[in-house]
Amino acid sequence: MSSKNKTIANVTWSFIMRIMVLVGQFILQSFFVRYLSINYLGVNGLFTNVISFLSFAELGIGAALTFALYKPLSEQDDEAIASVVNFYKKAYRIIGFVVFFIGMIVMTFLPALVKKSSDVPNIRYLFLIYLLGTVSSYFFTYYRSLLIANQQSYINIQNQAGFKVVQMIVQAAAIALFHRYDVYLWITVIFTVASNVHVAYIAKKWFPDVLNHMKKAKPIPKNQITEIKNNVIGSFASKVGTVIVFSTDNLLIAKFSGLVAVGKYSNYALIIQGITTVLNEVYSSIIATFGNASLKQSSKANEDMLLRYMYFVGLVSALIVAEFELLVQGFIGLWIGKDYLLIKYIVVLIIVSFTITELRVPVTGFTAALGLYWHTRFKSLIEAASNLIFSLVMIKISRDSITGVLWGTILSNILINAWWEPYILYSKGIQLRMTKYWRTWLGYMAFFAAEIAVFYYLLDLIVVRNYLELVGFAVIIAIIVAIIFILVFWNKDGRKILFTAISSRGFKKH
Repeated sequence: MSSKNKTIANVTWSFIMRIMVLVGQFILQSFFVRYLSINYLGVNGLFTNVISFLSFAELGIGAALTFALYKPLSEQDDEAIASVVNFYKKAYRIIGFVVFFIGMIVMTFLPALVKKSSDVPNIRYLFLIYLLGTVSSYFFTYYRSLLIANQQSYINIQNQAGFKVVQMIVQAAAIALFHRYDVYLWITVIFTVASNVHVAYIAKKWFPDVLNHMKKAKPIPKNQITEIKNNVIGSFASKVGTVIVFSTDNLLIAKFSGLVAVGKYSNYALIIQGITTVLNEVYSSIIATFGNASLKQSSKANEDMLLRYMYFVGLVSALIVAEFELLVQGFIGLWIGKDYLLIKYIVVLIIVSFTITELRVPVTGFTAALGLYWHTRFKSLIEAASNLIFSLVMIKISRDSITGVLWGTILSNILINAWWEPYILYSKGIQLRMTKYWRTWLGYMAFFAAEIAVFYYLLDLIVVRNYLELVGFAVIIAIIVAIIFILVFWNKDGRKILFTAISSRGFKKH
């Protein structure tokens, strides 16, 4: 399969499978709300955040080693591939044991992370089950990364999504029959292990020579070890920033407001995270293509590819901003009831935070594709510290933990990431003046600011009484916003970019 066809397959399967999983998550959350208390919904969100913190032990090795595989895979050098994968395998075995050990320590202090009024029986036992499901994946990660680096993400996605959908069906039935959260967690462990074993079987079929070479693979050359080390350090720092920015929300909300607040917020977070996951799968499916293409083309061609990518992300984000801001309250009211609604102001903060984060996607994607992790190390650490400080300060000022954590994310993104990340990409990667980038970025920011402001005043005018009306409003809103976006950005490149994306010809310059 050609690189172009692999990219199309990756994007297509990413979209289809993630939509299936997203629908399943909404159905499963409905069973959660109906058959378990809202405290368990909050516990589930809390466990997810705690595990994200424990993933620090990964040290960013995954991203760095995936980048290290691009060149030997393109050269079909089985021995070099085997050396990297063997290193990967040993590293992740150590990481799995480290995560489990740290998790056991965290488990002893877990009740202190939750407000006393949010009591959940056997919380340590429940966390232990959750931890086992996470740790088991570390022993199979190198199989998945081998497929991803070879631009075969669609195989990995088919595996994960297929097992996940069946898992959620079984979990929904178990919750309805037994009303027990621990049974739900044990089902997760069983299906996670099954998914890992299956993907290992697939990888062995695709790369039999590579995996045979692993038994007698030579150590990675010292110069490559140095490169990997630098990328690991940079990627680790980046991971610190990402985890603190996106994984402290539920921890802070649980500590200052309790598990009921986490449960309410988790419904909105599920929607945003579900959308983000779908988009990230689509976006990440073409990162390997960017990484391979960037080695063969000029700086100007790389910038053109970046700007095309920005247009595509901008159009998709414009649609999501409109749909979420105008329809999320109606959807949640129909889905699980008006008792679970948050105030309009918080809804706007959620979508503002999402928008600013999405505008980072093209730059962070290219930074990963070009292997510039080392240069992001200080930025990510400063971002992490500032986000935590901003969140705590804003919780104090607003006296509301949800409002505080959202403002913390927004401020750290604007004051740190918005200028520093593109500076790194352009100064160390693309190596051109940033004039064109800033003109494009500011244009999108102005569009989104106007869009969010206008829809804020229209929000109360849209009343959704059933799912048919919801779908009808969604279609009308999407058409109107898409037309406005296309007309506003109908410049010399916009038309070409749009037609390129629609015809599935990729993001390369034509």
